[in-house]
Amino acid sequence: MKSMIVRGVITFAAGAGCATVVAQMYEQLPEIGEVEYEKLGTEALLKLEQLGAYTVLVNDFGIGMQGNPSKCPPLPPIPKKPVNAADQRLVRRGLEAAVVLNESRYAGQEQVVYQVLKCETPPPRG
Repeated sequence: MKSMIVRGVITFAAGAGCATVVAQMYEQLPEIGEVEYEKLGTEALLKLEQLGAYTVLVNDFGIGMQGNPSKCPPLPPIPKKPVNAADQRLVRRGLEAAVVLNESRYAGQEQVVYQVLKCETPPPRG
């Protein structure tokens, strides 16, 4: 009976020690509230929108980007864009580019982004 209790305590201590080591391996994020979360989300949306404005094509071969998107024809404006909202089309394009960029880094690919010299309209989403 005593040996089972001792074995249980040792197993619990080993598990707790292992969990502590694993917990220290991950970045500890600060606690935030709803306001900070919404601010963080808005900043991320605006950054993705900006990335999407430079992104021309996203495919399995990489990301085609236009260094000067102002020389390309702009997207038609959104009739009613809410305050603190980003253009959904550009956010989607920027998110796709960010995902491909991250997946390519995990796959060990070095050259993922390439320059597109002429303006190209991204294919419609179906």
